[in-house]
Amino acid sequence: MIQEGRISNLHLAAIVAVVILSKALNPFFVILVHYGHSAAGLLGMLSATIMFLFVLPLFVAAKTNHSFVGLAKINLGNFLGTLIGASSLVLLYLDACVSMRADIEQVQLVFLPQTPPTVIDYVFLIFMLFGAYMGLEVIARATLITYTVVVTTILILTILTTSQWDTTSFFPPLGPGIGTLAKQGVLHAGYFGEIILFFMLRPFLRTYAQFKRGLLWGYGTAVSMVVVGLYITQFMLPYPTDDHLYYLFIEVGKLLYFGRFFQHIEAIFALSWLPVSLLRMTIFLFVICLQLAELCNTTNYRRFLLPTGFLIYLGSFVPPSLEAAIDFKDIWLQQRTFPLYGGFALLVGIVSLIRKRHKQADQGSAEKKSDQSPRRGGRKRARFA
Repeated sequence: MIQEGRISNLHLAAIVAVVILSKALNPFFVILVHYGHSAAGLLGMLSATIMFLFVLPLFVAAKTNHSFVGLAKINLGNFLGTLIGASSLVLLYLDACVSMRADIEQVQLVFLPQTPPTVIDYVFLIFMLFGAYMGLEVIARATLITYTVVVTTILILTILTTSQWDTTSFFPPLGPGIGTLAKQGVLHAGYFGEIILFFMLRPFLRTYAQFKRGLLWGYGTAVSMVVVGLYITQFMLPYPTDDHLYYLFIEVGKLLYFGRFFQHIEAIFALSWLPVSLLRMTIFLFVICLQLAELCNTTNYRRFLLPTGFLIYLGSFVPPSLEAAIDFKDIWLQQRTFPLYGGFALLVGIVSLIRKRHKQADQGSAEKKSDQSPRRGGRKRARFA
């Protein structure tokens, strides 16, 4: 088992929150807009909840000190466990490639319109390699600092926009399209399929209680922040105008005047989204290399950093445009792979729980036999005496 150091439940909560928050600040939230979905933020939260319910058996089964790949190998055998681990690894790699392409497009749009995408991608790659090489403890501490800054930025944004809110702009949450919304929520649940990567971090926490608290705190905080951001954008931009904008937070920032320290949207954008994106891609690279190391039964994940980072660098340029990356993300990594993501989690989690119950039953019967055996021996000795 790969254990270089331990992290606390607060560090895990920050990692979970940053990964999920990046979905709301990431241009891949435009998938729901690109395909004509109304109430994109509400649909995204519904999809995240459905995916979390699918991985719930795996969450309960994570009481042992094993990662997702370790649980799969122990409960399903080496061959099937390795196959499941490799399949989820391929999905995470493809998700990392298209996510990097989307991040590059957004950085180029807001910060560096004249800079070639290859240069921006190279800077991302250097940051990812350095962070993953330093290890999970450094990543966790940096994520905790970034998480604090992002939450503070969102709270300041909430306070400063209250005077411009228009509550009549909010969409009807239980309108006539609630049935379609629920159906699309199931279809797009694979959008949050990388929730599985959190279970690769289970060995880095000392107890299951710490893992449970960190995962639930991070998930709850991220959903709360997404709800706050949804309310801000919806009250500032009337429905359905906001459903036709690709970068909601940028559009909201353009409507605000924060004084001399926040006169430009670049400042808000840099304080909130850019560190989140960099850390999210670093976590992606670290977990992919960690999963590769477990599949190869080695404890040194760093030997996989350079080839994996280079493959992500190349894969991010396979889609010719952001539109093509969105189509690939939605059609292949979201709608068609959700049975794989959800099926892997359900299969490993349910089999782990069944084996655990059988093991507890066997231990209980063995304890009963051990309690009864001295009494039988005592009767025999007394009879012969």
